[in-house]
Amino acid sequence: MSDERPLISVCIPAYNRAEHLAPLLESIRAQGMDDWECVIAEDGSPQRERIREVTRSYMDRDPRIRYHENARTLGYDGNFRELVSLARGRFLFIMGNDDLVHPGAFVAVADAIARYPRLGVILRAFACFRGEPSNVIQVSRYYAKECHFPAGRDAILASYRRLVAMSGIVLHRDAAFAVATTRWDGTLFYQLWLAGNILCEHDLVYLPQLLALFRKDGVPE
Repeated sequence: MSDERPLISVCIPAYNRAEHLAPLLESIRAQGMDDWECVIAEDGSPQRERIREVTRSYMDRDPRIRYHENARTLGYDGNFRELVSLARGRFLFIMGNDDLVHPGAFVAVADAIARYPRLGVILRAFACFRGEPSNVIQVSRYYAKECHFPAGRDAILASYRRLVAMSGIVLHRDAAFAVATTRWDGTLFYQLWLAGNILCEHDLVYLPQLLALFRKDGVPE
């Protein structure tokens, strides 16, 4: 892995929902910092050609966007693991392929990384919308202000039930890569395994700033 690593790798597991990919990529490119890459791993969906077409149109304009097609369908856990392997950044910013990155999210994450040298996982606040992202129907914040949990039991407990939804989760890339396993495939959200292991050695930080916008009128894949 090159020494010239971006701070953030936005990781997008892609399976169908091609119509939502361009707005997601626009929300990434509109962030107020440039130290990022975006990695898209398409998992053999019926819409592969459409996803490829959308992605390549953005790659022509922005070299920070990378695209990968899995040789076979890996499923949720396997594609998540593939993205961790492909990512070059110091931290992973995970996004579902039908959601949006909230304005200012990358700046907030970069600030937390700078302030917490043992950071392993960021627990995010998020909002839900229907139709247009301006039509916010719910805002979810777990705590009233920023919280810091040193590595260990309390950090794991604080994160566990709050990391089910994928979008906006931030993970230490190398720590996630080190604990890769197929052991729980199909039985446990892969991010729960990663966070639990990462937080044995690294700290958890909760940010009250919104990091992701969740689409509530989409179709589950």
